Amino acid sequence: MTIQLIQKTPDFSKFRPNAGAIIINEYGQILFCKRADVKDVWQMPQGGIDYGEAPAKAVLRELLEETGINTVSIKGAYPDWLVYKFIEGMRRDHFIGQAQKWFLLEFTGDPNGIDLSQVADQEFSEYSWVTPEHILGNVAPFKREVYVEAYKYFGIIR
Repeated sequence: MTIQLIQKTPDFSKFRPNAGAIIINEYGQILFCKRADVKDVWQMPQGGIDYGEAPAKAVLRELLEETGINTVSIKGAYPDWLVYKFIEGMRRDHFIGQAQKWFLLEFTGDPNGIDLSQVADQEFSEYSWVTPEHILGNVAPFKREVYVEAYKYFGIIR
């Protein structure tokens, strides 16, 4: 699987627009969440960008909807779209993949004070603050290259 870096606007009739959050706490750890709907799958928070919505607004909205977190500040944005195709059996609607804008967010709240059970439509069942290496070793393989590219851009890994 190879990701595509696209500097222009991707074909949103084929690729679902999506915003992703790399959330770092004061210890340099990254928030990693276990999906509630898929067994043993972990990821960083991400979600769809609504029509006409700015990606930066979408990442904050999705983070609040998925985790209840609103104690973050945006520290950076990946300048391009990272595009990948869904693996077999994952296709949603008419989309063949996702076009993602990734953001680096600084967490300013209590790292132990996140309560995923208070979220209306609970997407995650648990969370952990971990190293980037832990995430890269445990994320779904089809997302790994996207994470590596974003981590390199933000100086999280070399």
